[in-house]
Amino acid sequence: MNQITDHIASLKAKGSNSGSETAPQDLALYDIDNLSSPRAAGAKTANSYVVNKAGWYMFPLVYGNAIDCQMGNATNNWNVNSYSAQNLIDEGITPGNDGTVLKRFRNYTNTAITSPYILDDTGLASDAVEAIIIWEDVAEDNMFIKANTVDLVELASTAYKAGDGSSMATVPFIRFQVDPEDIRQGNAVIALREKSGDKRIIWSWQIWVTDSSMSTVTVNTRSSTVTSNQLLTKPLGFCDERVEIHHYYVPRKYFVKVTQVQGDAAPVVFAVTQSETDIYVSTFTGMTHYQYGRKDPFLPITSVLVTSESGSNKGGWRDPYCTTPRNKDHYSHPDYTVQTDAYTIPDATFDAEINASIGIQNPYSICHDGGGLWIGYQNYRNLWNMCEYNAIAQPSNDDNYVDSRDRKVYKTIYDPCPPGFSVPGYSAFTIFTVDGNCHSIGQEDQWNVDFDASGIFGFYYYVNDDKSATIYLPNGEGRRSGKPVPVASGSPPVMSNGYYLTAKAKGSQYSCAFTKSTYWVPPGPVAELSLNYAFAVLPAKEIQ
Repeated sequence: MNQITDHIASLKAKGSNSGSETAPQDLALYDIDNLSSPRAAGAKTANSYVVNKAGWYMFPLVYGNAIDCQMGNATNNWNVNSYSAQNLIDEGITPGNDGTVLKRFRNYTNTAITSPYILDDTGLASDAVEAIIIWEDVAEDNMFIKANTVDLVELASTAYKAGDGSSMATVPFIRFQVDPEDIRQGNAVIALREKSGDKRIIWSWQIWVTDSSMSTVTVNTRSSTVTSNQLLTKPLGFCDERVEIHHYYVPRKYFVKVTQVQGDAAPVVFAVTQSETDIYVSTFTGMTHYQYGRKDPFLPITSVLVTSESGSNKGGWRDPYCTTPRNKDHYSHPDYTVQTDAYTIPDATFDAEINASIGIQNPYSICHDGGGLWIGYQNYRNLWNMCEYNAIAQPSNDDNYVDSRDRKVYKTIYDPCPPGFSVPGYSAFTIFTVDGNCHSIGQEDQWNVDFDASGIFGFYYYVNDDKSATIYLPNGEGRRSGKPVPVASGSPPVMSNGYYLTAKAKGSQYSCAFTKSTYWVPPGPVAELSLNYAFAVLPAKEIQ
């Protein structure tokens, strides 16, 4: 059985969208849970877009969610607060420490952003830039977006407006085609870059192709500030975990008959048994990974596991040949090869403003300065949540949830989530333990988990106190310094590590992450992990 084959068949059966090469479907006009009907209110841009069928698509050259028909200014839809905390500060709200707040978000040249429209902001002409594919997480001969279909177009539109609210005559877009013959589950990163010179990457976007339903579930929290979260039921960039299953090898017995050529001896017949154990082989992919404060995804990790169905190891899982997880098969642009071993960015500094521009120019690499730090000593805590601008005490380095640290999430232009969704808030996963705090192995009675339904590849967590509903979260692995976090083993039967980032940074070297299962950090809603790590994101519905 091959579940990937099932997904390919499902995607092909959907046919193509209503767009065409001359009139592509604008992804910024669609909610991800309704990709068949455009949003009535207008545009809502993002750093990632979901595609569920073949056809021609486009998205505008806009920083993240800087154009937002609901959160933006009513005149022009500009969501200025997504890239400038200075506006909030000018209104009289003073941060507790200016060094922890990035007042004006930076573009790829380390210049403060002044316009949502990338070409207007940078002053680049459309003939000085080009669109390319940075990577796709499928082999080159299976690419679902062909490089020759990716280009720039300018189309008239009233959904995008100038600063004074007037309709713009033309809006630059990146156009591409998802091939109807090669469509499959996967992710791609499409970038805008300089056409000449250093060919620096100006901005980039994730395209997530999936046939999975984009539904949400209400997850209660233990916060008085945010009472509930609508969490997506799939991690960002998720592809079906099980790529190949039921490769079944059974013990075999065969007989050999030996007959003498001369003499009267009777033929000798003996049996030979091939000493194999019944084994299932499974390959797992999962979801893309993200560093705190950055918008760009990193390749999914593939783990190969086997289970024995007979003998002393019956029912047990192990990593065959003690191999470590590897990167999923992928295509990588020759000018921007996805690095799988050396992710150090030599120019990274302790200046977070500069690091932000370095990250934008290097979407194919995990960034750290060689010493393990990404943001550096000055940890700007509003990179994913502009509501972190105000004066609150930095939390101590502990694993306990404190309600006063929670803040409503106001999505920024560095947020990696699709339209209408953001990285979840600090309290998002507090229902998953009985008191919202961390509880380690041996304290499973404190985990708010349906153990009967859970298995080695993920947990079913209760989303409310009466335990009437659950959400399934797959174990997502992770990356540190560019390499996969090793597979863990042990009892209870939980495989690997599962981390889901939140929008809040904690302290100078840690980001807040939800730890589903691990054997070296206590599992809990607010575990602290180094900022140079990259983990999964479970998007939350934006709070209006």
